[in-house]
Amino acid sequence: MATKRKVPFLHDCVNKGDGSELFVVQPGEFYDALLLNRDRFRHAVVVLGDDINDVAKEPLVDVLDCSSFKYLVIALGTGVSLVKGVQLSEPRYEKIIVIADGTDNAEKFSKSVLDVMRLYFESLFRSGHIFSTRYVGSFEFELVPEP
Repeated sequence: MATKRKVPFLHDCVNKGDGSELFVVQPGEFYDALLLNRDRFRHAVVVLGDDINDVAKEPLVDVLDCSSFKYLVIALGTGVSLVKGVQLSEPRYEKIIVIADGTDNAEKFSKSVLDVMRLYFESLFRSGHIFSTRYVGSFEFELVPEP
């Protein structure tokens, strides 16, 4: 049974930088299992709500009202300005992994998160920090680097 938690929410890790990974997930049983089995030293988890699905095509002023986008910005350790846009000097995590569990809703969530990240965190894509997963089955995933 999925635990009821406030969404969005960030579970940070001790080590930030080399070897650290941020998992971007949506609430549900997979999120609960990931929290129980993560390495708290290297693995951070940010759970985002479905409100992220609606902001990919919105102007930045509207995107800033989205609580899930705010938590993504906090998790990545960036600043946002309406004048300068998103400012990212150096990523807090070596890998940012967007996880979808294979359901249609999760695939839509994953695509929306990746679209938002492409729009506002383009430098992370260029530097090879963004990954997504392909669900193989029974909590097995294949890591796929995003172009």
